[in-house]
Amino acid sequence: MSMLGPDVNWVHNVRAAAGHAVLRHGEREAVRLVEIAPGLRAPVLQEYLRRAPLARAHLPVRPGAPLTELAAVADRIPVFRVLSVR
Repeated sequence: MSMLGPDVNWVHNVRAAAGHAVLRHGEREAVRLVEIAPGLRAPVLQEYLRRAPLARAHLPVRPGAPLTELAAVADRIPVFRVLSVR
């Protein structure tokens, strides 16, 4: 998820690379990031905010926002599914 919206370098790079990326967390891991369609993002955003409530400050929604409110801003918040390419 890009809390800063679609106009950040890593989102541009992932899209330009057709989703191919390398995660670095101790070891390097080749992954493919698949962008989730805006119409399917609201439940993902809701769960993310439940798990990381301080992230809400970076998203244009109020605390405890319902799915309808999240769906209204979902096209401005890129969300990707991370798939291992092993």
